[in-house]
Amino acid sequence: MVSVWILSVHNLHCPECDTRLIERAGRCVVPGRRSPVHVGEVGTLRCPVGHPLPPREQLYAHREALGRPHTAEVWEVAPPTAAAAAAAATAAGVPQPSAVAPSFADA
Repeated sequence: MVSVWILSVHNLHCPECDTRLIERAGRCVVPGRRSPVHVGEVGTLRCPVGHPLPPREQLYAHREALGRPHTAEVWEVAPPTAAAAAAAATAAGVPQPSAVAPSFADA
């Protein structure tokens, strides 16, 4: 199975910018099917722009409030940029490596 990034299987959108979310998924080729099957990986939803996301239940509620369908066509997309991933991780409270290179002058 190959790991790829896809549009949200459950048609979830960012509440801040209304962009469809992306998630990491495994791509499986199933004999007898014209296209591959994508299996989303839990906990990998991201806003492609980098906005922090609320809990999953709020994303589903946002979809319902806007009257969007529960599913939509899924296709593979580019992975999130490093900047967007870092912004999302920082917003989630995950410490990020320092952008300043360590100094070894005192060593």
